[in-house]
Amino acid sequence: MPDNSKKNKRGARGSVEDDVNEAKRQVKTSENMADNDNQEKSEVEPTLSDLRGMLVVLQCSVNNILSDNQKLHEEMSALKLSVDTQGREFQKMKESVERITKENESLKNELLRAKGKLNEQKEEMESLWSSLDEIEQYTRKNSLEISGVPESCYTSTEEVVLNVARALNVVITPNDIEITHKLRRRGATDTIITKFVSHKTKSELYKRRTKLKDIKLTDIYPSYASAINTSRLFINENLTNFRRHLLGRANGMKRDGLLLSAWTIDGKVFVKTSPDGAPVRIFCDADLDEL
Repeated sequence: MPDNSKKNKRGARGSVEDDVNEAKRQVKTSENMADNDNQEKSEVEPTLSDLRGMLVVLQCSVNNILSDNQKLHEEMSALKLSVDTQGREFQKMKESVERITKENESLKNELLRAKGKLNEQKEEMESLWSSLDEIEQYTRKNSLEISGVPESCYTSTEEVVLNVARALNVVITPNDIEITHKLRRRGATDTIITKFVSHKTKSELYKRRTKLKDIKLTDIYPSYASAINTSRLFINENLTNFRRHLLGRANGMKRDGLLLSAWTIDGKVFVKTSPDGAPVRIFCDADLDEL
């Protein structure tokens, strides 16, 4: 019994203390909850000053955004204006290029027509020039040039023609000579030109020209002692300027070893490139270039 009473007393005292402690804990919990509620209220509900500051910051941000938008708008307007201007300039340039292209095409066609016409005229001129040269050479078909006889040797040019013909054993009389005179041409100081009455007489004397290499001036004019060391006598056909040019080029190529021989027959220029080769007639400079 005594033991049970003691236990009850201690149990009674323990229960009171527990209740007190529990009450204190509830008070503290209530206070903490109140503090938390106040803190949450202070966080959720800013003050008027805070709101005013936030509005100022927001207004500044909005103003900055509006200012940036204005600048972007101005830049976009300027860019659009620039694009429009460049677009117009590009269009003008495109139209200009198209116009120039058409003009160039027209000029190109016109140039082609002009070139065609020029080539036709060139061919016609060459044909006319060739015909003129042929006619001019035809008028010289009975003429020969004799060179290598000094003017101091003779009293008349007819005398020279007759003496040279006699040295070559060709029978020619004064009646066979239509006209003869000293040739007035640069580089032909001792040249005599003779036109015969007939082409036959001219051809016969011209064929014998190769024998002149064995005849000296003293054989024709024995009294001309100073002629011992003079150059050879030559007989050539009377050529037009163009044919004389062709023959001169051919003789130059002969001296350079490019041709074997060059000569003329009735005004036609011929060359030979080798002993066994056939004679080739030369009509123009291109023919010599192609040899």
